[in-house]
This record gives sequence, C-alpha cells and structure tokens, in this order.
Amino acid sequence: MSLLTLDEVCMGQIIKRPSKHIKSPYVADVLVDDNEYLAHTPSLGCCGLCESESHVVLTPTPGNKCQYRVQLSKQGKTYVGINPKLSEQITKNILNKNLLANFDIKEFESEVTFKNSRFDFSGVCKDESLFILEVKSVPLKCDKKTAYFPDGYRKKKGDPISPRALKHINELKAIKQKTPDIRCVLCFIIPRNDITQFKINQDDEIYLKAVQDAWMVGVEIIGVCVKWSKNKAKFVRDDIPVLLYDSYGPQLIV
Repeated sequence: MSLLTLDEVCMGQIIKRPSKHIKSPYVADVLVDDNEYLAHTPSLGCCGLCESESHVVLTPTPGNKCQYRVQLSKQGKTYVGINPKLSEQITKNILNKNLLANFDIKEFESEVTFKNSRFDFSGVCKDESLFILEVKSVPLKCDKKTAYFPDGYRKKKGDPISPRALKHINELKAIKQKTPDIRCVLCFIIPRNDITQFKINQDDEIYLKAVQDAWMVGVEIIGVCVKWSKNKAKFVRDDIPVLLYDSYGPQLIV
C-alpha cells in the first residue's frame, strides 16, 4: 500500500558536505545533470549515506538558498529514506489508514505535549483507550539483515548518542508507570526493505538500558518496514522482529 509520494524528484550526487560555498553541515554541493547546486541535508551525513560520492534522490526547494533537499540515498538497488521528516509523514499516513496491527484508531493529532516532552502523535482508539506514539527513523543497518538505532557523533563514548531520543523513552516510561491505561508506543520506522530485523545499538548502553526498562513496564516497541522506490514509499510490514537483548538473554520478538 502506498504511503507517500515525492513530487518532482531527480537523481544527484553529493560532491562535498559541508558545501564549499556555505559551511553549514546541513548544506552540501550536489551534481545534477552535470550542473552544481546547493542541497539541504536534514540528516547531515547520515553515517555515510549522504557524503561525497553518494547517489541521492532530491526534491526542489524553490525560493531557498538551497535549490534542492536530499530525501533518499541509493544504496545499490535499495532506496533509503534519510530525511527524518519523511518517516513522520509516513507514520501519519499509516495512522490515517489504520494499518498498525492491534490498533483501531478513532482519532489522533500530531505534536502533543505530555510532561516535559512533545511526542509525535497522540490519540484515541475506538475502544476509547488513549495512546501516545513517538517515531524514530532508522535508515542505518549494521549487517546484511539488521537495522539499528541510534548512531551518530557524540563527544564522549559514555554519553548517549541521542539525548533527545533518551528523553523521549524515559518520558514514555514515566507516563506508563503513572497512568498504566495509556498505551505508550515507541515506533521505529525503517525506511529500507533490505533488512529482516531491528535492534538497539549496543554501543549506546544508556539508551539500550532505557528502552529495555521501558519495555519491562509496558511501553510497546514496534518496528515498521517501508519500501522506497525513487519517489514512492510503500508499507511492507509492522511486525519486524525487535531484538532488545544479546544472544545470551531474552529477546523481544514482535
């Protein structure tokens, strides 16, 4: 089932990031039809998916300093969604189409504040149960079959990779503990279809432990796989196995 279509796409190649013209890490020089342009890179280098020589799918941004925005990265035959906003849009369409198993949604809204965090979605199911759903985009994989989150730069090895992601999962845990009737959901959108499972990056022990603890008190962890073509995202499955522990401990399979 189609979830999202990009208009006016074109292929390009990253020449340099940051751009030699604008030193922001969110701007790259790209080559499109033998001409050089500026492109906004919302995910920075995306751990190699949006660096020099990367082949990317672009959409035009008329009226801006950057003539294009990088949306997807082409890895062999696989298109990977590397703009995090795409995963939020995809999730919104998934909720509109009521595609998630065990969810029968009556209504929902975006960007809702609970406690000290703003979550991507909140709403009511037809059985009148309330839910909060936070989305994380997972464009990376650590082996031929496993997507993983998070990854990126950190000042110290012992720091969490994404303080914002850590804050969200801790808030979901706190809400679930205080109000057990609210369904708290952490949804990992995997915008590539060349994987068969998902895990938390074990190099980030703080975040891994936080997700494990949240799951233990009832926070739901789901993995959704999306297949991208050059301009269209299609729903694949919402039951990607989520591995929360190493091979010597229990595993969460959903």
